[in-house]
Amino acid sequence: MLLLLSSLFTSIVIIIKNNCYFLLLLLLLLLLVVVVVVVVVVVVVVVVVVVVVVVVVVVVVVVVVVVVVVVVVVVVVAVFISTDHCRVCSAAHSAGVQLREGGGGGFSPLPEGGDWGECACCHLGRAVGVVVSGWPVVLVPRHPLVVTLVDSGGKRRRDKRGGCRS
Repeated sequence: MLLLLSSLFTSIVIIIKNNCYFLLLLLLLLLLVVVVVVVVVVVVVVVVVVVVVVVVVVVVVVVVVVVVVVVVVVVVVAVFISTDHCRVCSAAHSAGVQLREGGGGGFSPLPEGGDWGECACCHLGRAVGVVVSGWPVVLVPRHPLVVTLVDSGGKRRRDKRGGCRS
């Protein structure tokens, strides 16, 4: 760069000594063109870098937002699933009775030491393709199953619609 400037300065001095102002004007015009080209290239490079940085930041923000939303949805769904029971199972649990599938599509108390891992009403609802839920509503499966609830007093209640009830 210094070599270029020194040779330019030397050329200008020689041109002025020889009274060739036309060449001086031509040299200055060439210098102006070089400066403009360098400025345009620098501006284009800066704009491209800024655009790339903005795009990367936007992509990172979108990915973070999507991940946060997915995690929140998964956590909320997991909390609702883990605390959710169909209403007949909730009534049985509050009466101190665990339920299992009985014969003929009914329910009877879970035998001693039995562990089904989920309440039978929800299991039966899932088997016929219906999610049976106590939050926010009970979705009643439309099938002819008879649901029998055995409460702690030994009374039986039947729901001929085949759904859960409290």
